[in-house]
Amino acid sequence: MSLLLIVENAPGKQPFQKRRVVLLANKLRDLNVSIEDHLKAGAQLLRDKHSPAQMVGDPVAFLIEGRKFWKQKMTQVENGLKYHLLMFTTMTKSFSVQFILWGSDESDANDLEPIIKSLQFL
Repeated sequence: MSLLLIVENAPGKQPFQKRRVVLLANKLRDLNVSIEDHLKAGAQLLRDKHSPAQMVGDPVAFLIEGRKFWKQKMTQVENGLKYHLLMFTTMTKSFSVQFILWGSDESDANDLEPIIKSLQFL
């Protein structure tokens, strides 16, 4: 379920050049499956379906404000253009919460990473 979509307000940029931040929440069916395993299963599903979205490499664990997150690099092809994404996933109660940073190139997505690292959970 998409909770929030933020698109960069940059009048001089073409729509495909604008950076995006997406917030998703998904109800977890099995709380005994780790977020890492959830991401790995998702990567396999995307490969099997030949999806335009693909995970690149393995997820990497790190902490923000003492909360465990997994960072996953991704690519997505839309309208013939390749986007670079960084997905940050954590678990809260029975949901996985994903923050996805979109950029037209890898540096665009990386430039947004400090936003995620500044999160504070109440």
